[in-house]
Amino acid sequence: MKEKNILLNKIKPLLNKQQQISLLCLHFSIINGYKPTNTDFEKMERDLKLLNLTFDSLKGYSGWDIAVNDLISIPQELKELIFLNSIEFLNVNGKLNEQRMNQAEKIFTKLGISSEKAMSILGKFMSLKKNFDF
Repeated sequence: MKEKNILLNKIKPLLNKQQQISLLCLHFSIINGYKPTNTDFEKMERDLKLLNLTFDSLKGYSGWDIAVNDLISIPQELKELIFLNSIEFLNVNGKLNEQRMNQAEKIFTKLGISSEKAMSILGKFMSLKKNFDF
């Protein structure tokens, strides 16, 4: 939860309300890639609360391509934070899920984060996490 708070608190002031909703729509698209679980919905509720949004905010959601269009113009560094923020949704019952990974890859490729770039971002994050103990 500490990492999630750090990421969302960093992201929140840099996005307008529609972009925050689009961020959550991306998460929803990832979890819909393979059987959403109760844990997924708990994570979504936590993120909604951290962003001062409700599930009603997501009404009218019409697909991840619209969400990508809302986020495409943000700086690359912010897209990288959004990618890191989304990683937890790739797991189902503690294991990486291939369908969700494929869905996330489609989404983030459209945002300009290729598989290679994603691995680089993860490497930098793991190094920071190790060196700064967060």
